[in-house]
Amino acid sequence: MKNNKKLILLPAIAVALFGLAACGNLSDEDSVWNRTREVEAGGTSGGGGGAVEFNPGTFEATSSIEGFNGYMTVEVTVGADGAISDIVVTEHGESTDWYNMAVPALTEAIINAQSTNVDGIGGATYTSNAFINAVGRALDQAGGTPIEGGGDAADFTPGTFEATSSIEGFNGLMTLEVTIDAEGAISDIVVTEHGESTDWYNMAVPALTEAIINAQSANVDGIGGATYTSNAFIDAVRIALANAQ
Repeated sequence: MKNNKKLILLPAIAVALFGLAACGNLSDEDSVWNRTREVEAGGTSGGGGGAVEFNPGTFEATSSIEGFNGYMTVEVTVGADGAISDIVVTEHGESTDWYNMAVPALTEAIINAQSTNVDGIGGATYTSNAFINAVGRALDQAGGTPIEGGGDAADFTPGTFEATSSIEGFNGLMTLEVTIDAEGAISDIVVTEHGESTDWYNMAVPALTEAIINAQSANVDGIGGATYTSNAFIDAVRIALANAQ
């Protein structure tokens, strides 16, 4: 009888382990909790509750961070009154379920807020983050802020600019200092506060620091396997560079 009980328990344990493995396949460090990251005030675009300052036109941008299945491209339309009037996704790799869970709700929220200062959608965090990021990059163009950082280094003001990310890494917000040299070029980036694990920090921050300094822009790809850490770091740099304009 005892042996029979063991035989019954073994398949049950196998099923449980398989279920855990399947959940793991949906995520790396980024979505173990599949948590929603709030995009709070202080980003480089959208502007919050003040007067709308966007230039009329249609602005296309591709996210600098990935959704669950790749980057997302959007077109943001700004009307003659300078208000965001429409957002259309032109390219994405998300599943229908995640896309429909996030994009329509976020489109409405961003148009209502006239800003990317909106919360992501729980259960579709990757899709939410890519969409919000792409819209923010389009609004950077609509607001006249160069997103490439400028090859002539004339867009940045010399000095040291501190910023805290408006979105969380895996373990909280990230604060850093970006140094702009006398020629107006990004010369150094130092993280002063973060909650990331040593492994994820070392996987993302040194490589992204080098990439951003080489590009003279925060328009760089995140590091696969450390997406939360990458996104918080890139976001903080973008905010610091917005202050350096």
